[in-house]
Amino acid sequence: MTPATLIVGLIVLAVVLLALRQLRRDRKQGKCACTGDCSRCSGCH
Repeated sequence: MTPATLIVGLIVLAVVLLALRQLRRDRKQGKCACTGDCSRCSGCH
């Protein structure tokens, strides 16, 4: 594994972790991303 591959992998991992953290925070605060498809609603509001 080259250093460049490792760096890119770590950057991708960091972005994914930050996105998941934000989704978790939004969920705890009662925010949701309603798509208007009630059949897939998880009852976030």
